[in-house]
Amino acid sequence: MAENMIVYKCPGCGADVKLSADTEEMKCPFCDELLNGESSEEFSMDEVQTEIPGMINGSLIEDWLPEEKELYSVYECSECHAQTISAGAANGVKCPFCSGAMRKKESLGDISRPRYIIPFATTKGVANAAFDSMIAEMSLVPSSFKKRNRPENIFGVYVPAKVIATDCMGNVSFNAQNVKEWIEGDRKYRMTSTYAVIRGGSVSFENIAMFDTARIDDKLMDSIEPFELAGSVAFDKLFTEGFQVALNELDMNLLEEKAREKVSRLAIEAFRARAGMYNSVTVNQANMNVVTRGVNDVLMPVWVMNNKYLGKNYLFVVNGRTGKAAGDVPVAWVKLAMILLSVFGVTMLVLLAILGIL
Repeated sequence: MAENMIVYKCPGCGADVKLSADTEEMKCPFCDELLNGESSEEFSMDEVQTEIPGMINGSLIEDWLPEEKELYSVYECSECHAQTISAGAANGVKCPFCSGAMRKKESLGDISRPRYIIPFATTKGVANAAFDSMIAEMSLVPSSFKKRNRPENIFGVYVPAKVIATDCMGNVSFNAQNVKEWIEGDRKYRMTSTYAVIRGGSVSFENIAMFDTARIDDKLMDSIEPFELAGSVAFDKLFTEGFQVALNELDMNLLEEKAREKVSRLAIEAFRARAGMYNSVTVNQANMNVVTRGVNDVLMPVWVMNNKYLGKNYLFVVNGRTGKAAGDVPVAWVKLAMILLSVFGVTMLVLLAILGIL
């Protein structure tokens, strides 16, 4: 029997989530905003408008303007072979992903012109401060790495993305448990009740970003979402001055597979939120069918900092709109070993004291 569904728009990320009419509250699976079906004042389909205009079935390839063809050139890194579009001088362009020298490769050729762009709204100084703040809170990062922060290694990069609108239909079976503990006399009891829970229906998402680059790990990019897609505008060369534009690198089939996995994961979390009040809920089996309704090409603003340390390159990224940051950092194994030894030592002393040896 079909469920009576109502669509609410999340104010945090703009995702449309279909909820059953009898659901009282639920968190957005994309950004953890709390949704309440009765709170029409806070959540409204008409109140938040983040859908990119002109959503189409398939990416629109536009021709470069004559002045853009003269302005831009394609550059390739001599070390990691990353390719970007830039209007910079041939001798002044560095790779944002490894700081290697970029050599001018060719004109734009058959590279497609981006349809939309989200302009930067933060400065390099904000990105630098975000790096310092994150590193300062990490006690296991080597001190020598903390000192390697150099502003000249921070690059403003527009990362290409496919922004999709999807419908996900399916059902999920969960294993749920409730645990009850009590004490009677000098004995402690524990009772575990196990349940089979099935939830299903349809969840719709607007503006799910799939990043078309192999240079930055998806987990890093996902960590600095959302990108304020409401701020997207038609591509214009004015927004790229002083920045580089990374080229599309991934096969379309791979992007589609990643999109199915991401949307299915978000839908499963939506169904999990409706599973009920249990101590634990784990997925047993999921059957999902993801249908893409539209795709747009959008350039996302990202500050990229690269730091080479002991032969490995560590990337730090900052959302160019919100300042949200994430990064890879090395671990000081000596510090970690000392912490583990100290914990082990304290544990042994407590154990010996309990046994009456000390």
